[in-house]
Amino acid sequence: MFVPSNLHSVLSLRRVGDPDHDATPDPKHIEAKVFVAFHIIGGLGNLLMLITALVSRRVNRHVTWINFCVTWLIFAISYTLLFYAGRQFSEEEPSFPLCLTQAGLIYGAPVLGACSTLSLVIQIWLSLRRIMQKDVQGEKPHGRESSLLTILLVLLPYVAWFGTVLGALVVGLHDTSKVMRTNSSVYCVIWTGVPGRVSAGIVAVILATAIIFQGLIAALLYRSWGAYQKLRRMDKNTLSISMVVRMGCFLVLNIITVSQIVVFLAQKTVIANIWISLTPIAAVAVFATQRDILRVWTFRKSPEYY
Repeated sequence: MFVPSNLHSVLSLRRVGDPDHDATPDPKHIEAKVFVAFHIIGGLGNLLMLITALVSRRVNRHVTWINFCVTWLIFAISYTLLFYAGRQFSEEEPSFPLCLTQAGLIYGAPVLGACSTLSLVIQIWLSLRRIMQKDVQGEKPHGRESSLLTILLVLLPYVAWFGTVLGALVVGLHDTSKVMRTNSSVYCVIWTGVPGRVSAGIVAVILATAIIFQGLIAALLYRSWGAYQKLRRMDKNTLSISMVVRMGCFLVLNIITVSQIVVFLAQKTVIANIWISLTPIAAVAVFATQRDILRVWTFRKSPEYY
Protein backbone atom coordinates (compact mmCIF):
# COMPACT_ATOMS: atom_id res chain seq x y z
CA MET A 1 0.00 0.00 0.00
CA PHE A 2 1.18 3.48 -0.74
CA VAL A 3 0.97 6.18 1.88
CA PRO A 4 1.56 9.91 1.59
CA SER A 5 4.82 10.63 3.32
CA ASN A 6 3.88 13.96 4.93
CA LEU A 7 5.97 13.06 7.94
CA HIS A 8 5.46 16.07 10.16
CA SER A 9 1.72 15.41 10.24
CA VAL A 10 0.94 11.91 8.96
CA LEU A 11 3.75 9.72 10.17
CA SER A 12 4.40 11.01 13.63
CA LEU A 13 1.51 13.43 14.01
CA ARG A 14 3.61 15.57 16.34
CA ARG A 15 4.98 18.98 15.34
CA VAL A 16 7.76 21.11 16.65
CA GLY A 17 6.23 23.84 18.77
CA ASP A 18 3.02 21.90 19.42
CA PRO A 19 2.18 21.09 23.05
CA ASP A 20 2.36 17.38 22.27
CA HIS A 21 5.90 17.62 20.97
CA ASP A 22 7.44 18.20 24.40
CA ALA A 23 5.31 15.59 26.13
CA THR A 24 7.12 12.82 27.97
CA PRO A 25 7.77 9.92 25.59
CA ASP A 26 6.33 6.51 26.34
CA PRO A 27 9.05 4.83 28.46
CA LYS A 28 8.01 1.38 27.18
CA HIS A 29 8.14 2.47 23.50
CA ILE A 30 5.02 0.42 22.77
CA GLU A 31 4.23 2.20 19.50
CA ALA A 32 7.80 1.87 18.25
CA LYS A 33 8.01 -1.81 19.20
CA VAL A 34 4.81 -2.67 17.31
CA PHE A 35 5.93 -0.56 14.36
CA VAL A 36 9.34 -2.24 14.17
CA ALA A 37 7.93 -5.74 14.67
CA PHE A 38 5.46 -5.37 11.80
CA HIS A 39 8.15 -4.02 9.48
CA ILE A 40 10.51 -6.87 10.35
CA ILE A 41 7.78 -9.42 9.66
CA GLY A 42 6.94 -7.76 6.34
CA GLY A 43 10.60 -7.48 5.37
CA LEU A 44 11.30 -11.14 6.15
CA GLY A 45 8.20 -12.17 4.20
CA ASN A 46 9.29 -10.26 1.12
CA LEU A 47 12.80 -11.68 1.46
CA LEU A 48 11.39 -15.20 1.62
CA MET A 49 9.24 -14.58 -1.48
CA LEU A 50 12.29 -13.23 -3.29
CA ILE A 51 14.49 -16.21 -2.39
CA THR A 52 11.71 -18.65 -3.35
CA ALA A 53 11.29 -17.09 -6.79
CA LEU A 54 15.04 -17.05 -7.40
CA VAL A 55 15.94 -20.58 -6.31
CA SER A 56 12.82 -22.63 -7.09
CA ARG A 57 12.25 -23.89 -10.64
CA ARG A 58 8.59 -24.30 -9.83
CA VAL A 59 8.01 -20.56 -9.36
CA ASN A 60 8.11 -18.61 -12.61
CA ARG A 61 8.06 -14.84 -12.19
CA HIS A 62 8.91 -11.86 -14.38
CA VAL A 63 11.86 -9.71 -13.34
CA THR A 64 9.47 -6.86 -12.45
CA TRP A 65 7.86 -9.12 -9.84
CA ILE A 66 11.32 -9.95 -8.47
CA ASN A 67 12.07 -6.24 -8.33
CA PHE A 68 8.76 -5.67 -6.54
CA CYS A 69 9.92 -7.90 -3.68
CA VAL A 70 13.29 -6.13 -3.54
CA THR A 71 11.72 -2.68 -3.29
CA TRP A 72 9.34 -3.64 -0.47
CA LEU A 73 12.26 -5.20 1.37
CA ILE A 74 14.08 -1.86 1.06
CA PHE A 75 10.88 -0.14 2.23
CA ALA A 76 10.84 -2.21 5.44
CA ILE A 77 14.55 -1.71 6.11
CA SER A 78 14.24 2.06 5.62
CA TYR A 79 11.72 2.37 8.44
CA THR A 80 13.73 0.12 10.79
CA LEU A 81 17.21 1.52 10.14
CA LEU A 82 17.51 2.82 13.72
CA PHE A 83 16.65 -0.63 15.04
CA TYR A 84 19.31 -2.38 12.98
CA ALA A 85 21.81 0.29 14.02
CA GLY A 86 20.97 -0.36 17.69
CA ARG A 87 19.65 3.18 18.27
CA GLN A 88 15.88 2.59 18.16
CA PHE A 89 15.19 2.71 21.91
CA SER A 90 18.34 4.41 23.15
CA GLU A 91 17.84 7.46 25.37
CA GLU A 92 20.73 9.08 23.55
CA GLU A 93 19.84 10.68 20.24
CA PRO A 94 21.18 8.85 17.16
CA SER A 95 24.07 10.49 15.32
CA PHE A 96 23.18 13.14 12.78
CA PRO A 97 24.42 11.13 9.74
CA LEU A 98 22.34 8.11 10.80
CA CYS A 99 19.26 10.19 11.56
CA LEU A 100 19.50 12.14 8.31
CA THR A 101 20.00 8.94 6.32
CA GLN A 102 16.88 7.35 7.72
CA ALA A 103 14.86 10.53 7.29
CA GLY A 104 15.82 10.65 3.62
CA LEU A 105 15.04 6.96 3.13
CA ILE A 106 11.57 7.10 4.65
CA TYR A 107 10.59 9.96 2.33
CA GLY A 108 11.78 7.92 -0.63
CA ALA A 109 10.39 4.54 0.48
CA PRO A 110 6.73 5.17 -0.49
CA VAL A 111 7.86 6.42 -3.90
CA LEU A 112 10.00 3.30 -4.40
CA GLY A 113 7.16 0.94 -3.47
CA ALA A 114 4.65 2.84 -5.60
CA CYS A 115 6.90 2.83 -8.67
CA SER A 116 7.73 -0.87 -8.43
CA THR A 117 4.02 -1.66 -8.22
CA LEU A 118 3.33 0.56 -11.23
CA SER A 119 6.08 -1.24 -13.17
CA LEU A 120 4.49 -4.59 -12.33
CA VAL A 121 1.06 -3.38 -13.45
CA ILE A 122 2.49 -2.09 -16.73
CA GLN A 123 4.32 -5.38 -17.33
CA ILE A 124 1.10 -7.36 -16.74
CA TRP A 125 -0.75 -5.13 -19.19
CA LEU A 126 1.98 -5.45 -21.84
CA SER A 127 2.11 -9.23 -21.44
CA LEU A 128 -1.65 -9.64 -21.78
CA ARG A 129 -1.80 -7.31 -24.78
CA ARG A 130 1.02 -9.19 -26.52
CA ILE A 131 -0.67 -12.55 -25.87
CA MET A 132 -4.03 -11.36 -27.17
CA GLN A 133 -2.56 -9.73 -30.28
CA LYS A 134 -0.69 -12.89 -31.19
CA ASP A 135 -3.86 -14.95 -30.80
CA VAL A 136 -5.90 -12.58 -32.99
CA GLN A 137 -3.23 -12.81 -35.69
CA GLY A 138 -3.28 -16.60 -35.49
CA GLU A 139 0.26 -16.83 -34.17
CA LYS A 140 1.54 -18.64 -31.14
CA PRO A 141 2.56 -16.22 -28.39
CA HIS A 142 6.25 -16.29 -27.74
CA GLY A 143 8.95 -14.29 -26.03
CA ARG A 144 8.56 -11.35 -23.69
CA GLU A 145 8.80 -7.61 -23.86
CA SER A 146 11.94 -6.05 -25.27
CA SER A 147 14.99 -6.05 -23.05
CA LEU A 148 15.14 -2.25 -23.15
CA LEU A 149 11.57 -1.91 -21.92
CA THR A 150 12.18 -4.42 -19.15
CA ILE A 151 15.27 -2.52 -18.04
CA LEU A 152 13.27 0.72 -17.96
CA LEU A 153 10.54 -0.89 -15.85
CA VAL A 154 13.14 -2.15 -13.37
CA LEU A 155 15.15 1.08 -13.20
CA LEU A 156 12.18 3.48 -12.99
CA PRO A 157 11.52 2.89 -9.25
CA TYR A 158 15.15 3.47 -8.31
CA VAL A 159 15.45 6.66 -10.35
CA ALA A 160 12.35 8.14 -8.66
CA TRP A 161 13.50 6.84 -5.27
CA PHE A 162 17.00 8.28 -5.61
CA GLY A 163 15.68 11.69 -6.64
CA THR A 164 13.27 11.83 -3.70
CA VAL A 165 15.88 10.71 -1.16
CA LEU A 166 18.45 13.16 -2.54
CA GLY A 167 15.98 16.02 -2.33
CA ALA A 168 15.15 15.18 1.29
CA LEU A 169 18.85 14.98 2.19
CA VAL A 170 19.45 18.43 0.69
CA VAL A 171 16.60 19.86 2.78
CA GLY A 172 17.98 18.20 5.92
CA LEU A 173 21.49 19.46 5.31
CA HIS A 174 20.17 22.97 4.71
CA ASP A 175 18.67 23.09 8.22
CA THR A 176 20.24 20.43 10.43
CA SER A 177 18.19 21.50 13.46
CA LYS A 178 15.07 20.04 11.81
CA VAL A 179 16.52 16.52 11.64
CA MET A 180 15.59 14.54 14.75
CA ARG A 181 13.98 11.37 16.10
CA THR A 182 10.29 11.54 16.97
CA ASN A 183 9.21 11.42 20.61
CA SER A 184 7.69 7.99 19.94
CA SER A 185 11.18 6.76 18.93
CA VAL A 186 9.69 5.31 15.75
CA TYR A 187 12.12 6.91 13.26
CA CYS A 188 13.97 10.07 12.36
CA VAL A 189 12.24 12.85 10.44
CA ILE A 190 12.90 16.24 8.91
CA TRP A 191 10.51 18.66 10.60
CA THR A 192 9.58 20.62 7.49
CA GLY A 193 6.66 20.11 5.14
CA VAL A 194 8.55 20.21 1.84
CA PRO A 195 9.91 16.63 1.52
CA GLY A 196 6.65 15.12 2.75
CA ARG A 197 4.48 17.09 0.33
CA VAL A 198 6.77 16.28 -2.59
CA SER A 199 6.77 12.58 -1.75
CA ALA A 200 3.00 12.53 -1.27
CA GLY A 201 2.45 14.26 -4.61
CA ILE A 202 4.67 11.81 -6.47
CA VAL A 203 2.95 8.82 -4.86
CA ALA A 204 -0.49 10.20 -5.74
CA VAL A 205 0.45 10.56 -9.41
CA ILE A 206 1.98 7.07 -9.53
CA LEU A 207 -1.05 5.52 -7.83
CA ALA A 208 -3.44 7.23 -10.26
CA THR A 209 -1.37 5.97 -13.21
CA ALA A 210 -1.38 2.41 -11.81
CA ILE A 211 -5.16 2.53 -11.49
CA ILE A 212 -5.46 3.59 -15.14
CA PHE A 213 -3.33 0.64 -16.30
CA GLN A 214 -5.31 -1.72 -14.07
CA GLY A 215 -8.44 -0.45 -15.81
CA LEU A 216 -6.84 -1.17 -19.20
CA ILE A 217 -6.06 -4.71 -18.02
CA ALA A 218 -9.67 -5.25 -16.96
CA ALA A 219 -10.96 -3.91 -20.28
CA LEU A 220 -8.58 -6.13 -22.26
CA LEU A 221 -9.62 -9.25 -20.36
CA TYR A 222 -13.29 -8.37 -20.76
CA ARG A 223 -12.95 -8.03 -24.54
CA SER A 224 -10.78 -11.12 -24.99
CA TRP A 225 -11.86 -13.44 -22.19
CA GLY A 226 -12.53 -16.37 -24.51
CA ALA A 227 -9.13 -16.05 -26.18
CA TYR A 228 -7.41 -15.80 -22.81
CA GLN A 229 -9.07 -18.97 -21.51
CA LYS A 230 -8.05 -20.86 -24.66
CA LEU A 231 -4.44 -19.74 -24.35
CA ARG A 232 -4.40 -20.60 -20.66
CA ARG A 233 -5.55 -24.15 -21.44
CA MET A 234 -2.83 -24.48 -24.10
CA ASP A 235 0.00 -23.11 -21.96
CA LYS A 236 -0.13 -23.18 -18.17
CA ASN A 237 2.77 -20.71 -18.09
CA THR A 238 0.55 -18.03 -19.63
CA LEU A 239 0.10 -15.10 -17.25
CA SER A 240 -2.27 -16.25 -14.55
CA ILE A 241 -5.57 -14.49 -13.89
CA SER A 242 -4.66 -14.86 -10.22
CA MET A 243 -1.81 -12.41 -10.67
CA VAL A 244 -4.15 -9.88 -12.28
CA VAL A 245 -6.75 -10.22 -9.52
CA ARG A 246 -4.15 -9.98 -6.77
CA MET A 247 -2.67 -6.89 -8.37
CA GLY A 248 -6.12 -5.32 -8.39
CA CYS A 249 -6.63 -6.22 -4.73
CA PHE A 250 -3.30 -4.66 -3.85
CA LEU A 251 -4.30 -1.40 -5.56
CA VAL A 252 -7.64 -1.39 -3.74
CA LEU A 253 -5.76 -1.75 -0.46
CA ASN A 254 -3.64 1.23 -1.47
CA ILE A 255 -6.70 3.38 -2.11
CA ILE A 256 -8.24 2.40 1.24
CA THR A 257 -4.99 3.17 3.04
CA VAL A 258 -4.67 6.62 1.49
CA SER A 259 -8.29 7.35 2.44
CA GLN A 260 -7.65 6.24 6.01
CA ILE A 261 -4.57 8.44 6.26
CA VAL A 262 -6.73 11.46 5.36
CA VAL A 263 -9.12 10.52 8.17
CA PHE A 264 -6.21 10.10 10.59
CA LEU A 265 -4.94 13.56 9.72
CA ALA A 266 -8.27 15.08 10.61
CA GLN A 267 -8.49 13.16 13.89
CA LYS A 268 -4.80 13.60 14.88
CA THR A 269 -4.27 9.96 15.79
CA VAL A 270 -0.96 8.09 15.86
CA ILE A 271 -2.50 4.89 14.46
CA ALA A 272 -1.28 5.99 11.00
CA ASN A 273 2.11 4.55 11.95
CA ILE A 274 0.56 1.10 12.30
CA TRP A 275 -0.96 1.35 8.83
CA ILE A 276 2.45 2.19 7.41
CA SER A 277 4.07 -0.77 9.15
CA LEU A 278 1.43 -3.11 7.73
CA THR A 279 2.30 -2.15 4.15
CA PRO A 280 5.06 -4.74 3.57
CA ILE A 281 2.94 -7.38 5.30
CA ALA A 282 0.08 -6.63 2.92
CA ALA A 283 2.40 -7.18 -0.06
CA VAL A 284 3.33 -10.60 1.33
CA ALA A 285 -0.28 -11.52 2.14
CA VAL A 286 -1.40 -10.72 -1.40
CA PHE A 287 1.41 -12.31 -3.42
CA ALA A 288 2.86 -15.05 -1.19
CA THR A 289 -0.49 -16.87 -1.11
CA GLN A 290 -0.25 -17.84 -4.78
CA ARG A 291 -0.51 -21.58 -5.20
CA ASP A 292 2.92 -22.23 -6.68
CA ILE A 293 4.68 -20.41 -3.83
CA LEU A 294 2.58 -22.16 -1.21
CA ARG A 295 3.37 -25.54 -2.80
CA VAL A 296 7.08 -24.82 -2.49
CA TRP A 297 6.75 -23.67 1.11
CA THR A 298 4.69 -26.74 2.06
CA PHE A 299 7.01 -29.13 0.15
CA ARG A 300 4.29 -30.37 -2.18
CA LYS A 301 5.68 -31.87 -5.38
CA SER A 302 3.04 -30.88 -7.90
CA PRO A 303 4.50 -28.53 -10.55
CA GLU A 304 1.14 -26.91 -11.21
CA TYR A 305 1.32 -23.16 -11.59
CA TYR A 306 -1.35 -20.74 -10.52
